[in-house]
Amino acid sequence: MKIKKIACAAALAPIMLLAACGSTPQLTVNTNWYSNTNVGDNITGTKEELLYTVNFVPEDDKADFRAEYDPGKLTMTLTDETISFGGGTSPQHGYHLHTEYEIKGRYYVKNVAGDEFTDFTRSDVWFLPAVSENLRPVRSYKEVQCAVPVTAAKEAKDAENVYHYSYTTDYKETQSATVTYKDFLEENNNAEYVIKLGSGGSYFDNEEILFALRGLDLSAAFTFRTINPITRSRAKISTVSKPTAESVTLTFSLNGVSEERTVDSFNFAIRYGGTNSGRAQNCIYAKRTSASQNTYRNILLRLETYALSSLGTFVYQISEATFNDK
Repeated sequence: MKIKKIACAAALAPIMLLAACGSTPQLTVNTNWYSNTNVGDNITGTKEELLYTVNFVPEDDKADFRAEYDPGKLTMTLTDETISFGGGTSPQHGYHLHTEYEIKGRYYVKNVAGDEFTDFTRSDVWFLPAVSENLRPVRSYKEVQCAVPVTAAKEAKDAENVYHYSYTTDYKETQSATVTYKDFLEENNNAEYVIKLGSGGSYFDNEEILFALRGLDLSAAFTFRTINPITRSRAKISTVSKPTAESVTLTFSLNGVSEERTVDSFNFAIRYGGTNSGRAQNCIYAKRTSASQNTYRNILLRLETYALSSLGTFVYQISEATFNDK
C-alpha cells in the first residue's frame, strides 16, 4: 500500500490538498467559545463537550454501485492544559481538543451487499491561546481507518480497499512542521518529512480548523493557511462566497436540557485552494448572542461533507452541547 491522496468518510475534511499558497491576511480570533467572550488568555477551567449525529444521504440509492451507512457520531472535547514545543522550550498554557468519529457502512454492487466496515478517526491537537498566539498549533495526532470504494468492482466482496494509518505533526515554532506518517497495514510505508509553513496570515492545523472557525468574524469572507500531512503540501482554505446570516431551528440538548431552539447563525461553504480542490463543505455556525453572555458559544450546528465517487453526502448535526460556566 502506498501513501494515497484520498479522502474517506472518516476524515472530516477532504484530503485533496494540492496547492501551495502565498500570503494571506492575518485573521482576528475572538474567544467566542466562552459565555464571556472577553476572557482573553485567561483560559483556566475550560471544559466543553459537543456531540453530533452523522447521517448519510445517498446520491442514488438505485445505482449499480452504492453506499449505505448506519447513523454515526462525532464527539469533540475541549480542555485547557500545560503544553510545550519540546526541545527545552518553556511550557505554556493552551488548549487540547480531542475528537472521535465512528460510522459503520457497507457497499453494494448490483444490489448485493459487501462486508460491513467501520470508518473511524481519533485525533488530538494542542494549540496556544487566541489573543496572544492566534491559536498557534503545537502538535497534532490523527489516526484514520476507512474503507475506500472501488466503484469498478464486479462483485461486492471486492467493493472496498481498507486504509489504516496515522500521522503526527510537530511544529517548530512558526517556521516548519515535522510530520511522521505510520501505516498500520504495511510497515515499510512509514515516513517522516518536514513541511515549511510559509509566512503571512493565519495558520491553523488541520485538526483544529472546525474549532478555529468559531473564533472568526463569519460575517465576511476569509482565507487562512494549513497543511495536509498526507499530501505533504501547504494549502489555502477560503470561503466560496460571503457567508449569509440566517436563523435555523434545531432540537438539541444544552447542558442537559433538550428542546427545539431557533439559533441565529452564519451559513457558508469553504474549499481548499488549487486546481484539484474537491467539492466545498457547507457549514452552519451559531452567531454570537452577546459579548458577555454568549449562549451558544458560536458552535458548529451543521456540517455537510461529500463521500468519494459522488456516492452521497454526510450530514453532521449537533445533538448535545455541554459547557461549563466560564
